[in-house]
Amino acid sequence: MGFSLFPKTAKFEQLFMDQMAQVVASARLLEEMCHKPAELKERSLAVSEMEEKGSEISREISRQLDLTFITPIDREDIHEINKATDKVLDVFKQIASRLGALTKVDIPPAAKVLTSNLRIMVEETQAMLAHLGTKKKDVREHLALIKQAKRGSDLILIEALTDMYEPREVSNQDLLVIIRWSRIYDRLERAVRRTDHLAEVIEGVILKNA
Repeated sequence: MGFSLFPKTAKFEQLFMDQMAQVVASARLLEEMCHKPAELKERSLAVSEMEEKGSEISREISRQLDLTFITPIDREDIHEINKATDKVLDVFKQIASRLGALTKVDIPPAAKVLTSNLRIMVEETQAMLAHLGTKKKDVREHLALIKQAKRGSDLILIEALTDMYEPREVSNQDLLVIIRWSRIYDRLERAVRRTDHLAEVIEGVILKNA
């Protein structure tokens, strides 16, 4: 049996993987909401339930950290991974709630690409997280894919916002659509940044304990 960075009693390794599973499931559901827009309200509620499960796990991680006297990695690192993961889940919930409130189901191509990129980013982050409990410390391939998806997302966001705010005459209905999607794009941008930050936190912990 290989050496694990996490103590068997506190089970931080499993708690982090359980928490990350909620992130991945949420990202996949957001992608489905944009690529196959049906039952948006129901799917939004499902993402909210995943966020609640993730929050419960986050609280358990904090509780276990308080009860554990000695940890094999810095307590601050455990706290930082926990906090960063919780923030990703929170913004996913915000995106889902805004998608669930749409009355006219006309998903822009940019939103489809962005949610697909987010799904790639969180799946690669999940793969990075799995390295914490093993002797495998090389996460460069996963990180490269995350950075590639982030760069692509940044370009898509710029193009989408530039097109949306192009000077033109718009009806009141069109204006409402622009306002709604500007808020969704704002949350998608936050999700990309927070996922990228989570990956960097995990990379830092892995390198520190290599």
